[in-house]
Amino acid sequence: MKQVKIRIKGIDMAEKMATILASNGYIVTIKGGNYNIGNSNTGNGNIGRRNAGDKNAGNCNSGDRNSGNFNTGDWNSGHRNCGIFNTRVERTIDIFDLPSDWTMDDWYNSRAKKVMDSCPYSHNEIIMDELMLQKEKKEHPEYKTVGFFIKCIEVTNEERQKWWDELPDRKKQYVYDLPNFNAEKFLECTGIDVNKVAVRNLKMNV
Repeated sequence: MKQVKIRIKGIDMAEKMATILASNGYIVTIKGGNYNIGNSNTGNGNIGRRNAGDKNAGNCNSGDRNSGNFNTGDWNSGHRNCGIFNTRVERTIDIFDLPSDWTMDDWYNSRAKKVMDSCPYSHNEIIMDELMLQKEKKEHPEYKTVGFFIKCIEVTNEERQKWWDELPDRKKQYVYDLPNFNAEKFLECTGIDVNKVAVRNLKMNV
């Protein structure tokens, strides 16, 4: 049985590496913080999951001593707060730099998010040794030790634009229907110019 230890701060990357390695016969140990009850904590003394701070009882916090979830800051009992001593469970979010009546849950459950989740993005991929090309093996001899290499996938604005241009009109409309939709800000954030292609029978909330 092959064994490898992973010590990495990026929780998602560590979990991805662990899953792939385990499926290839490795015994995987992910090292993060200490004295944690729960999974994927990189801080210390956490009871919840995916915390990067210390002494959190909730999940996915990047500060300390939070009992809620998704907080950035300290001592928050609510959710998705940025600051300290906040109790609010849910708050509305800015969209395109303007206030909206949406919460993060509204965004997570929206059809627009499902569309944007399919947008190409730059990221790293773990390529196991049996899937590596000979050229990759020459360029990354470290694969002989760890059994894989990390490939950087660079996505250009042109590739994102091509993805957008080929989207069905109904899916583009889901994005246009976002509160405060602004084509210039969308371009700045994504590299996608929605005005490059003639859009028929679509209405933007501008």
